[in-house]
Amino acid sequence: MFTVINLRLRRRWLAGLLVFFLFAWPYPAQAEYRDSWMWRLDMERLTQEALLAKAQTQGQLYRVQKGDTLWGLARRLGTDLELLAAMNYLQPQDTIYAGQYLRLPVEPDKTYQVRPGDTLWRIARQFDVDVKTLMAANRITQPEKLQVGTVLTIPGSPWSWAVSTRTHQVSRVRTGELLWPVHGSISSPYGPRSSGFHHGLDIAAPKGTPVRAAQAGVVRFSGYKNAYYGNAVEIVHDNGMVTVYGHHAKNLVKKGQRVTAGQVIAEVGATGRATGPHVHFEVWVNGKTVDPLLYLK
Repeated sequence: MFTVINLRLRRRWLAGLLVFFLFAWPYPAQAEYRDSWMWRLDMERLTQEALLAKAQTQGQLYRVQKGDTLWGLARRLGTDLELLAAMNYLQPQDTIYAGQYLRLPVEPDKTYQVRPGDTLWRIARQFDVDVKTLMAANRITQPEKLQVGTVLTIPGSPWSWAVSTRTHQVSRVRTGELLWPVHGSISSPYGPRSSGFHHGLDIAAPKGTPVRAAQAGVVRFSGYKNAYYGNAVEIVHDNGMVTVYGHHAKNLVKKGQRVTAGQVIAEVGATGRATGPHVHFEVWVNGKTVDPLLYLK
């Protein structure tokens, strides 16, 4: 009898000890999480989001030359490969192509208040900025009449280059002519693809989100364009530029209608060749498509 009781007590003691170890000892799945591929993916995602947030507001545009690679440009710039890739919605291992435009990191803009005795040339020399660049950034047409107290924007300079400016020209585009047609995230940039050239900028947004005219103009087309664009709107602007908006759930303007900049012209959808709700946005200049990022504010 005592043997049976002792056996039962021993079993209970062992069961209690097992429960203790299960809850008190670090669970292997938790202990090994930091070394797991899931943790690495989470960290990569968070890092990419942080880099992209850092890159949203500032940038210079660079036209890719034959032989350029993301790794090579990052090395010449003296910046992180991951940051350069994130700024252009690319992965570090992606291939870039001659003629493609990339956004490059720059230092933030500064401000400077004009003091007695200052001249535009002296200020430009002080901040190591080209006088013409300084004039353009502040819309100055008469530099000799610089007023004391005026607050000037000092454009940020590009991060250090170790390449020849003769073969690698960097042009800063700060005076965007066009409004963003929709609030969303870029799901596919302008440029070459393995399946062909992508002539627009895809901006993902929830279905029904308002699509707005990027600039004032006259609607040239509104309707179902074809199996690729789906419901689309084309606007001819006063400067001759044409913008195209595709994949709408619904168009809200008619052919011949005059629209203002920012006016709602459609609702985001996924008509035509689309894997999800987004706006396919094209910019045409002199009969050819151009990278919309060159013109967006």
